[in-house]
Amino acid sequence: MPKKLTYQELEERSQEFEKAEYKRQQSDLELQRRYKFEHLVSGISSKFAGIGSGRIDQVINRALSSISAFTEADRAYIFQFKKNTTRMDNTHEWCATGIEPQIENLKDMSVEEELPWFAEHIRRGDIFHVPDVSALPPEARMEREHFEAQNIQSLIVVAMETKKGDIWGHILNSE
Repeated sequence: MPKKLTYQELEERSQEFEKAEYKRQQSDLELQRRYKFEHLVSGISSKFAGIGSGRIDQVINRALSSISAFTEADRAYIFQFKKNTTRMDNTHEWCATGIEPQIENLKDMSVEEELPWFAEHIRRGDIFHVPDVSALPPEARMEREHFEAQNIQSLIVVAMETKKGDIWGHILNSE
C-alpha cells in the first residue's frame, strides 16, 4: 500500500511540478524564438541571393530593419573597417521612429583612439554583448562615453567576416 503523503510533502511535490512546468514553458518559448530567428535569417539570406549591386543598399537597410524589429532594438548599424582595421565607417543605419540617425557622425573613426576596448573584442571576432552600457568596466570608459552620447543603453555587436576569415566589419544593434 502506498505511503500517504503529508501536507508538506504534497506542497513540495506541487512546487517541484510547477518549477518543471515553468522550465518546460520557457524551453518552448526559446524554441519558438529560435525558429522565428532562423526563419528571419533564412529570409534575409534569400533576399541577398542573386541581387544586383544597384539594390544591395536597399536590401541591407531592410535586413537591418527586420533584425531590429525581431530584437526590439531602436537602431542597427553596419560598420566597415578600412586601413587594416585601424579606421571604420558607418555605412548603413536603420533607426526607429523618433531616434536620431548618427550615420554622418560615425565616419572615418579611429578605432584605437575612440573605441580601443571595443576594438580588441571585435577584432577577435567576439560577439560583444553589453546589456547595460552604464555598467561597462573602467577600462571601457571611452566606449561608455561614446555609446551614452548616442543614448545607447544596451547593445550587441557581431563581427562580419570574409570567406578567408578576415574581419571585414560588424553589425551593431542597440536600444
